[in-house]
Amino acid sequence: MTPGYIGSYSTEADRLTAAVTTSRHTTHNGITSDFGVDKVTINLDGGVFEESILAKGRRRKHLAW
Repeated sequence: MTPGYIGSYSTEADRLTAAVTTSRHTTHNGITSDFGVDKVTINLDGGVFEESILAKGRRRKHLAW
């Protein structure tokens, strides 16, 4: 398993949508992913406010890398 992430985003006016796929960083006994799975895609929807964003997200787990 290679840790890392890949994603994309788009904006339209002040709206933002994004998707990021990431994998667990550390494989060590007793350490688990914050998401409970080794690979996850996080989908975000939100808005752009000056130099910041505010977004809500949801995850989709992957069964195999």
